[in-house]
Amino acid sequence: MSSIFTHLRDYGYDTAIRTLVVLSFAVVLYAILEGWLW
Repeated sequence: MSSIFTHLRDYGYDTAIRTLVVLSFAVVLYAILEGWLW
């Protein structure tokens, strides 16, 4: 479990951050488009 956590932290840290940024950007863009459309 420790090795999995270490691997996850080493490999998935940047991926998780990028995914979070892209996801939040998509949510904001969707909210803006919904605000404009409706």
